[in-house]
Amino acid sequence: MRLPDVVAIFVSDIHLQSTLPSCYIGEDSDWQEATAHMLTQLKDLSVRYSAPIICAGDVFDRWCSSAQLINFALKHLPTMYSITGQHDMPNHLRGELFRSAYQTLVLARRVINLEEGKPVLIRVRDVELYIAGFPWNAALRPCPKPARKNLIRIAVVHKYAWVKGRSHAMASDNQKLQVHAKQLEGYDVLLFGDNHRHFTKSLPTGQVVCNTGCPMQRRIDERDEVPKFGLLFGDGHLETVDVAPYEKLRFDERAKVTEPTNQAQMDGFIARLHAQGDSAAGASIPSFEDAVKAYIQEHPELTPSVTRVLQDLI
Repeated sequence: MRLPDVVAIFVSDIHLQSTLPSCYIGEDSDWQEATAHMLTQLKDLSVRYSAPIICAGDVFDRWCSSAQLINFALKHLPTMYSITGQHDMPNHLRGELFRSAYQTLVLARRVINLEEGKPVLIRVRDVELYIAGFPWNAALRPCPKPARKNLIRIAVVHKYAWVKGRSHAMASDNQKLQVHAKQLEGYDVLLFGDNHRHFTKSLPTGQVVCNTGCPMQRRIDERDEVPKFGLLFGDGHLETVDVAPYEKLRFDERAKVTEPTNQAQMDGFIARLHAQGDSAAGASIPSFEDAVKAYIQEHPELTPSVTRVLQDLI
């Protein structure tokens, strides 16, 4: 019996950055070499199986990445289909992508952007892939494409999804995988990004789910995670393959696990932004930077991790 071919390679949350994460001992150049090592493996899988790479967002760690890092991406990042994660968007706004490092890769045709509401259909040998993108903050919708033989309907989503044992402490019930999957009725395969803890899952609906997680360990609390790529086969089943580590990288044994970001406090900040927008009604709306600074000043109870996240936004 002929085994099914691999028809797509899955990845997410690459978070390209130039500097060595604080959990490691070494130089920035060590991290750049490790990143190139990971990207070479990703490209090799695509070449080996003659299959496209599909990324579920956060190609860059910062939307305003340096020219040096963009040049690194152009040299090492394989061509891929991708959606935008919040880290790829200026001020988390898709309408400002023209200002972003991500858009540079799109213009250079290194990234084929999967826009919301504009699915693409590609053929990989005798299988067709119907790929619909749901970038960060996009509403999830059922699949309009009817099922048929040799067609795999894929939803590529940048939204935090979790299953038992693969989440952070503050994950909410409305972020459960089953909640999202119900909104994506009709898709055969769900590829999620944003949750850096990998998992695969087969649901009673017949949907298969791949959350690849981050392909590199970027924090000390990810030390025990084994980075993965996902493999989608022509019969619709999923497997994962380990990303080979870069042996020169060494964790700093003195690094400490930081406290989890308080989701309730972040939700409060987001609600504040919505309230300001709704109440403006023709009045002058404060800039995003001013709104962030004001919120931090007015809420001294914010945990350090939340304060750092908000400061990073500006």
